[in-house]
Amino acid sequence: MSHPSAPQRPIAPQGTSPSTVQIWLIVGLFAVQLVATFVHLASIDFSGYFQLVMDASTPGSNAASDPDAILALYGQIFTATYVVLLALSFLAYAGTVVLAYFDHRALLARGVSSPFAWALAFIPSYGSMVYLIGRSIVVRRRTGAGLAPLWVYVGLFVAGLIGSLVWSFWLIADLVSEFSRFS
Repeated sequence: MSHPSAPQRPIAPQGTSPSTVQIWLIVGLFAVQLVATFVHLASIDFSGYFQLVMDASTPGSNAASDPDAILALYGQIFTATYVVLLALSFLAYAGTVVLAYFDHRALLARGVSSPFAWALAFIPSYGSMVYLIGRSIVVRRRTGAGLAPLWVYVGLFVAGLIGSLVWSFWLIADLVSEFSRFS
């Protein structure tokens, strides 16, 4: 009885480097977005925002219908840093898609057959993560290397998560302090 041989995985030529400028720029875009998000959050005066909300919700207060109070309330959140963060997020999204395309082409030019589908970078919010994970797995199988960008991305993601938790606990403590001062 003969057994059909298992299909062989395509292997890149010996010594093929999976590291491209494009993949590191994708990781860099994520880092820039992370920093910009924390800069934006640090620019918001949450104590002032909370005070305006409490003033507007006080019985007998006309702050809820006062146009200046309403502008002050929304002006606390919709700042110039917010607009910059939105623009940066859009540019990072578009940049990730373009960089994924050129990363795909660079891998093909190096002899890496069937690299991960670059178009998956189009997935809103998670495209860079999906592309980076899929690309890292495929490139690792083809070349035996290529996980460094993924580990840097994961490190940044975990740092951002920890930073978000610390910031959230700080914000809650600040708001509880403001609330106790208000009552």
